[in-house]
Amino acid sequence: MKASLFISSVAIASALAAPASASTFRFDSTTIGGNTNVGVHEHIETTFNTKTDWFNWSSTFSANPNNGNLAEGAWLVVSPGPNPKSHAQEYVMFYLDGLAEKVSMYVYNGMNSSSSYEHNIYLGSTALTVEEEGDERTFSFGLDMTEINNKDIAAVNTDPTVTTDWVGTAFEEEIGIWFHGVEDLDTDYNE
Repeated sequence: MKASLFISSVAIASALAAPASASTFRFDSTTIGGNTNVGVHEHIETTFNTKTDWFNWSSTFSANPNNGNLAEGAWLVVSPGPNPKSHAQEYVMFYLDGLAEKVSMYVYNGMNSSSSYEHNIYLGSTALTVEEEGDERTFSFGLDMTEINNKDIAAVNTDPTVTTDWVGTAFEEEIGIWFHGVEDLDTDYNE
């Protein structure tokens, strides 16, 4: 599996209302950068509503002009500011499968890899919308994070060496994003 990396640590999110009364915060960028092996990151937009816990994600890739590769999926971790890496059992890791049009969610293990699904807590799944236009592919989903954000991860923690300060997925004025596009997906799902 080839990966493309995008890290935006402590990026500034904008409020969709006056900051003191804001409930929906948005990060929207076309200045992304990162490794282009699986396609060029063209656009990322995400919102989070602090009153309803509603989280939206949309990311667009265009085909790599040198090799023609275009992401078939991605994995994602969002934090309320810090770089998510090394924050074990604090955030959700989302696995976006563009072939099956599915997002699977696990407790993020804090590792610099996509391995959270291997030995960590499964949090559920939701539908992924995949749109193609020309040489671009957009992955998007939205879901109510209330149940996941309020989950008592410490009660089901299987690693006594890891203490948890569970957030789930949330952000306000600051956001940390760890996002990798992937190709050559080979996924298998249990019931």
